[in-house]
Amino acid sequence: MEGLIRRRETNPPGTASPDDRASTVVAVAGRRLGGTGAPDGQALRELRSDGVLRIEANPAFSQGPEFATDLYLDIGLCWLFLDAGWQPLKEAGLPRWPTRAARLACQARLSTARPGDLVGVWSDLMSEFGDLAAVDGARWTEVPYEALLTLGDARVAIAALWDALIADDGLATLLRLADARYAKGTIGDT
Repeated sequence: MEGLIRRRETNPPGTASPDDRASTVVAVAGRRLGGTGAPDGQALRELRSDGVLRIEANPAFSQGPEFATDLYLDIGLCWLFLDAGWQPLKEAGLPRWPTRAARLACQARLSTARPGDLVGVWSDLMSEFGDLAAVDGARWTEVPYEALLTLGDARVAIAALWDALIADDGLATLLRLADARYAKGTIGDT
């Protein structure tokens, strides 16, 4: 995605910079959550041309720029959450539709944590999503666990977090989610 949105960090003359393109994607995602960020005009045109943003059939009836697919929306929201935290989600009233993007942001935070910092990152995520759950229900506490289960090397991360998982009954939640999402009968997806 960074190759398409940030153009592999190239900036040919007369085009929007990679930072302008990325900030435009974040602004469009933020607007979808109810924010008021103003996207860059040049970057908007280029992102439409590249297929990241939808080309409106009738601009007169357009509510503003929209992503061509939900995948691009999730990437934009993920970058927004990584930059601004969960505040935009709270300000939007904690809708459930951005759950995939929230899970992706959790995956990004977990996967980029240094090995010694993984327990601290996990603790922060559990605290942050515990706060969201206190406002809008227990479903939000499952998001970091789903992110953990779907990491590129979940086995290594779970091993590093083992003590934290068994300390607060997190292992039961992890196993319940793994069974619900990745098992059919007695057969589970490795």
